[in-house]
Amino acid sequence: MRLLPITLAFMLSNAFAVQGVGEYFYGPDMAENIACQIAEDYAQTDAIRNFLGEDYESNTSEVCYNTECILSRDTTATVNGTIKKVNKKISEKIVEQGKIICRVTIDAEVEKINNNIYFNAWTEQPYFKHGVPVDYFVTSNKVGYVYVFNYHSNRYYNIFQKKINQTGVEINLTDKKQKIIPSVPDGKYVSKEKMVFVFTELDIKPKQSYNDFEMNTFIRSLPIEKRRIISRVAQIVR
Repeated sequence: MRLLPITLAFMLSNAFAVQGVGEYFYGPDMAENIACQIAEDYAQTDAIRNFLGEDYESNTSEVCYNTECILSRDTTATVNGTIKKVNKKISEKIVEQGKIICRVTIDAEVEKINNNIYFNAWTEQPYFKHGVPVDYFVTSNKVGYVYVFNYHSNRYYNIFQKKINQTGVEINLTDKKQKIIPSVPDGKYVSKEKMVFVFTELDIKPKQSYNDFEMNTFIRSLPIEKRRIISRVAQIVR
């Protein structure tokens, strides 16, 4: 994944129109629509960064099985901005050095927000084994709630939720009573899926699943200053 520093901005009511670009490499272990959705997430974050000039933290890992290598890069943005509206979106499928890339370019209206929540979610495992419980860790400077969604088959599934009572410390989301157990679809030995961590100070009751439009509506129903959203790619092998 590469984020390309392209900045085009002009005043438009209370927001700025900015261009953002995101790319994601994928293979037969990931559906094209998921790869392009992740690329669009990167493009939106890139547009916000281009407007606000924020920095990024990232980790890159590569895991190989036989002749297939999986490259994953997790990026955490420290931005205080939001996409108000996407005016134009272009998705391209590109083959480069034998790898397939989904590149998404957007022209979006970006607005600065006031949000003092720090939240991060991560795992120390480079990949997950089919049927073996996994550990995700979180930290936050606020008391609140974490809702974990797994995106596959064109829907977001609410698979886990937990109240965060401690601030400023590393917390393991799972325990003996609550576990996250990954699985690989039949006929595959590797699967890459999208995980979405929603942190909010509000005690809410999400539905068990959402389509793309419903998930976007659900996120936007949470006040901007009371939520943080982090996406991760889960790599699962048999």
